[in-house]
Amino acid sequence: MANKIYAPSYVSLEFALSYHGVIPETVYEITSVAVKATRRFETLGKIFSYRKIKKSAFTGYEIQKQKGFSFIIADPEKAFVDSNYFRMLGGLKPISRLDKEKINPEKALRYAKLFGNSKLISIVKTTLQ
Repeated sequence: MANKIYAPSYVSLEFALSYHGVIPETVYEITSVAVKATRRFETLGKIFSYRKIKKSAFTGYEIQKQKGFSFIIADPEKAFVDSNYFRMLGGLKPISRLDKEKINPEKALRYAKLFGNSKLISIVKTTLQ
């Protein structure tokens, strides 16, 4: 549903990390990224938030099916990079509580380079060592 409310978009950030079992926390806000302006919607008792990224970084997602519905969600590496990108912009520490075995460091680094930000690249390298 998140992909239909605000398109084009894909579910990412902490929600996708939780979905893939990368972080231990349960995330209730459905977090996504889009190439359009940052937005937030409340509908059907759920919160859907969208963060804007540049078009060159709008990749790294796949179609998943759950309970008869299809949705577009970031793979674990892209969700990790997207999350750390926005944490960096907000002055927050990188995600540190994660199951590193569920993240391919080389793939995550390729995604980080799409943002053209040396600090993000360094965060990804350091966190996944």
